[in-house]
Amino acid sequence: MSRGRSARRARRGNTLFAIVGLAVVAIMLLGTFVTLLPPSGPGNDGLERQDASVQVTPGAEVARLETQVSRNPDDIDAMVVLAEVLANSGRSTEAVPWFERAIASRPDDAQLRLAFARTLMRMGSWYDAELQLLAAYDSASDDASVAYYLGELYETRTQPDLVSAVNWYGKAVELDPGSVVANQAQDRLTTLGPATGSPVASPSS
Repeated sequence: MSRGRSARRARRGNTLFAIVGLAVVAIMLLGTFVTLLPPSGPGNDGLERQDASVQVTPGAEVARLETQVSRNPDDIDAMVVLAEVLANSGRSTEAVPWFERAIASRPDDAQLRLAFARTLMRMGSWYDAELQLLAAYDSASDDASVAYYLGELYETRTQPDLVSAVNWYGKAVELDPGSVVANQAQDRLTTLGPATGSPVASPSS
């Protein structure tokens, strides 16, 4: 795949996931706002009504998105938002099949695979997360965020591979120097470089 085509896909993916991110943040903020509201009446009755409101808010959004997808199975954007809402509300296991369905329709979407990989990493599913990240890198080898999370995976998995982690962090810095991702990668390199006893090198593309 050409670099220009990869970049266009990465930009489309970034736009979608910016929207997804805003939706998830809005849901979380709404839940926090409801939590901070005082009880609507004296005694435990008011507290029970307050707790019910906190519990129903994310669930209602999930139900709405599931209904939307069931009515339009080709609405991949809604499917991605549903997966992200589930993953970011502590329901990662439920998010997995939605990510898988979305990826089946968009196998070359690097940002979608990255989001799925991050969910798998939170679950400790390191092997599956690695497969998703490597597939994302194949689709968008110029995306520094993919390289960064490959570095994070190799650093934090059950059996770390610090040399590989350093190589991928170095690749992230090389791809987008001066960016937030590159700065984060450089911080990890500063910590890990001496520990590996190896010079920073980029993995072969």
